[in-house]
Parts: sequence; C-alpha cells; structure tokens
Amino acid sequence: MAGRFIHSLVATDISSGWIESIPLLAREQSLVIEALDQLAERFP
Repeated sequence: MAGRFIHSLVATDISSGWIESIPLLAREQSLVIEALDQLAERFP
C-alpha cells in the first residue's frame, strides 16, 4: 500500500468505559507521548 495514512491512538478508562481517540499523522515516539498527555486531560 502506498500513500499517506492517518493513524489513531485510542485509550479506554477501564473503570468508567470512557473512550477517547486522537489522530496521529505519523507513528513517532514524540507524537505518541504528546497525544497520551492530551488524552489524559480529556478523561473525566
């Protein structure tokens, strides 16, 4: 497969079942860490 793709990072809070996702333009460590920080702020 050729071309550009958007990857998604999905996190689930086990106790409440709350699900959040965030798009990633690349699977790069610094972007994943930044996305995890953003996801942590979204959880109740």
